[in-house]
Amino acid sequence: MSHSVSQPPLAHGPTREEWERAHEGMKADPTIWASLALDGIQSDGLGGLIENRRCPCLGCGSTLSQRTTPLAAVEALSALAGVAARSMEAIAHAAVAAQRLKPAAA
Repeated sequence: MSHSVSQPPLAHGPTREEWERAHEGMKADPTIWASLALDGIQSDGLGGLIENRRCPCLGCGSTLSQRTTPLAAVEALSALAGVAARSMEAIAHAAVAAQRLKPAAA
């Protein structure tokens, strides 16, 4: 039985049909897809690539997968590497600042 009002793609209902519809909606919208946490890139075993993203719905835990191109895979991983690099820099700066603010040993 379908509902006359569709749920937003990030919302899940309790049934398998509603989960599948929500997941397909996330995969179909490039903006939503790009906003999902990247769970990695893998080979499809046939020379192609699969991009894995994490469903943001609480209690779901699903990994959503779809085909991707080498260029799109590199772009996604490059963005993730940038986040990691900026985070490592913030940690290093925090450690230096904490050391500088530490009271001098008596």
